[in-house]
Amino acid sequence: MIEQTADWVFDSGPTIESEPGVFGDTDYSVVGVLKNNTDNQWSYVEVNCQVIRADGVQIADAFDLANGVQAYGRWQFKAQILDDLPAIKSNLRVVCQATQW
Repeated sequence: MIEQTADWVFDSGPTIESEPGVFGDTDYSVVGVLKNNTDNQWSYVEVNCQVIRADGVQIADAFDLANGVQAYGRWQFKAQILDDLPAIKSNLRVVCQATQW
Protein backbone atom coordinates (compact mmCIF):
# COMPACT_ATOMS: atom_id res chain seq x y z
CA MET A 1 0.00 0.00 0.00
CA ILE A 2 1.27 3.45 -0.88
CA GLU A 3 0.18 6.57 0.95
CA GLN A 4 0.43 9.54 -1.40
CA THR A 5 -0.02 13.24 -0.76
CA ALA A 6 -0.39 16.17 -3.11
CA ASP A 7 3.32 16.91 -2.61
CA TRP A 8 4.73 13.39 -3.09
CA VAL A 9 3.89 10.52 -5.42
CA PHE A 10 5.52 7.10 -5.48
CA ASP A 11 6.32 6.46 -9.17
CA SER A 12 7.35 2.89 -8.41
CA GLY A 13 7.34 0.68 -5.36
CA PRO A 14 7.59 0.49 -2.57
CA THR A 15 8.71 -3.12 -2.72
CA ILE A 16 10.89 -5.34 -0.55
CA GLU A 17 14.16 -6.47 -2.12
CA SER A 18 16.78 -8.83 -0.76
CA GLU A 19 20.51 -9.21 -1.29
CA PRO A 20 23.27 -11.31 0.29
CA GLY A 21 24.45 -9.89 3.61
CA VAL A 22 28.02 -9.44 4.80
CA PHE A 23 27.84 -12.29 7.31
CA GLY A 24 26.18 -14.89 5.06
CA ASP A 25 22.65 -13.81 5.98
CA THR A 26 20.17 -11.86 3.84
CA ASP A 27 19.72 -8.09 3.95
CA TYR A 28 16.33 -6.59 3.10
CA SER A 29 15.44 -3.10 1.90
CA VAL A 30 12.35 -1.20 0.85
CA VAL A 31 12.98 0.39 -2.56
CA GLY A 32 11.04 2.73 -4.81
CA VAL A 33 11.04 6.01 -6.67
CA LEU A 34 9.55 9.07 -4.98
CA LYS A 35 8.51 12.10 -7.05
CA ASN A 36 8.42 15.67 -5.74
CA ASN A 37 5.07 16.80 -7.13
CA THR A 38 5.65 20.51 -6.36
CA ASP A 39 7.61 23.44 -7.74
CA ASN A 40 9.62 23.59 -4.48
CA GLN A 41 13.18 22.35 -4.14
CA TRP A 42 13.51 20.58 -0.80
CA SER A 43 16.83 20.57 1.04
CA TYR A 44 15.94 17.48 3.10
CA VAL A 45 13.53 14.62 2.39
CA GLU A 46 12.89 11.56 4.56
CA VAL A 47 10.90 8.47 3.62
CA ASN A 48 9.66 6.24 6.46
CA CYS A 49 8.28 2.78 5.74
CA GLN A 50 6.56 0.18 7.87
CA VAL A 51 6.44 -3.53 6.98
CA ILE A 52 3.12 -5.04 8.05
CA ARG A 53 1.99 -8.67 8.26
CA ALA A 54 -1.33 -9.84 6.81
CA ASP A 55 -2.87 -9.75 10.31
CA GLY A 56 -2.07 -6.02 10.60
CA VAL A 57 0.93 -6.31 12.96
CA GLN A 58 3.85 -4.03 12.11
CA ILE A 59 7.03 -6.12 12.15
CA ALA A 60 9.74 -3.82 10.78
CA ASP A 61 10.69 -0.23 9.99
CA ALA A 62 12.92 1.30 7.34
CA PHE A 63 13.90 4.84 6.40
CA ASP A 64 16.11 6.73 3.98
CA LEU A 65 17.18 10.36 3.63
CA ALA A 66 17.97 12.61 0.69
CA ASN A 67 19.49 16.07 0.49
CA GLY A 68 18.35 18.39 -2.28
CA VAL A 69 15.39 16.96 -4.19
CA GLN A 70 14.68 19.30 -7.10
CA ALA A 71 11.25 20.70 -8.00
CA TYR A 72 9.34 17.94 -9.83
CA GLY A 73 12.41 15.76 -9.36
CA ARG A 74 12.52 12.03 -8.67
CA TRP A 75 14.47 10.27 -5.95
CA GLN A 76 15.24 6.54 -5.99
CA PHE A 77 15.34 5.48 -2.37
CA LYS A 78 16.63 2.33 -0.68
CA ALA A 79 15.56 2.09 2.95
CA GLN A 80 17.36 -0.71 4.77
CA ILE A 81 15.21 -2.91 7.01
CA LEU A 82 17.09 -3.47 10.25
CA ASP A 83 14.74 -6.13 11.61
CA ASP A 84 14.60 -9.81 10.60
CA LEU A 85 11.77 -10.69 8.25
CA PRO A 86 9.85 -13.97 8.34
CA ALA A 87 10.70 -16.53 5.66
CA ILE A 88 7.31 -16.02 3.96
CA LYS A 89 7.32 -12.48 2.57
CA SER A 90 4.38 -12.82 0.18
CA ASN A 91 1.86 -11.80 2.86
CA LEU A 92 3.70 -8.62 3.82
CA ARG A 93 2.72 -5.12 2.77
CA VAL A 94 4.68 -1.88 2.94
CA VAL A 95 3.33 1.56 3.85
CA CYS A 96 5.59 4.59 3.27
CA GLN A 97 5.28 8.29 3.99
CA ALA A 98 7.50 11.19 2.93
CA THR A 99 8.39 14.31 4.91
CA GLN A 100 10.32 17.32 3.64
CA TRP A 101 12.03 20.41 4.98
